Amino acid sequence: MKKVAMVISAGLLLIFLVYQGSMAFFHAQTEVGTKISAGTLGIDVVEESTDRWARKTNDGFEFDKVMPGSKIDSSAYIENVEDMTVYVRVTATKYWTDENGEKLPDADASLITMNYSNTDDWIAIDDSENSNNEIMYFYYKKPLSPNEKTSDVIDGLTIDSGLSDQTYGDYKIYLSLDAEAVQTTDGIDAAMSEWGMTIETDENGNITSVID
Repeated sequence: MKKVAMVISAGLLLIFLVYQGSMAFFHAQTEVGTKISAGTLGIDVVEESTDRWARKTNDGFEFDKVMPGSKIDSSAYIENVEDMTVYVRVTATKYWTDENGEKLPDADASLITMNYSNTDDWIAIDDSENSNNEIMYFYYKKPLSPNEKTSDVIDGLTIDSGLSDQTYGDYKIYLSLDAEAVQTTDGIDAAMSEWGMTIETDENGNITSVID
């Protein structure tokens, strides 16, 4: 069987501004869109927020007045919108950019923390050592049936509470969530082909481990 992957992208762009008196605010905007469509596989990334400073826009959410050390409440889950049961992986990438959106590879991405709590449903693999503190992978343990939704893959972001370096005053924070799906039929082979990872499953088809 041909192994097909579906990739969805959800981008969260956060502009970090530092003002005199150690006052710092964040402005955030979220956007969701399909990057690749293949076969009958289909997943959507859905973002939600109950943050008091969140405002819904045509593109997603905007956030204001978030201080360093505070949590930015922006969650995301994956929904299977087509007719094939799939396994789901989410690649979460975070880094600093300049005011024009150009990546700043020397800025410390470890100052940006992705918050996640649903470890019963997701296998989280931190690839910080190989990615300059930028990338984490999340594998949804359960086969995702048509019209089903995952639990939240992330709960939001936290910026280091001690960040006061004026060097970061004009920087922006970029967070992307790229979700991929492979069919569960021949799923172990599909995961190796598309993700380059070995997955192990139990008798119910739930992913029990992911091996590089």
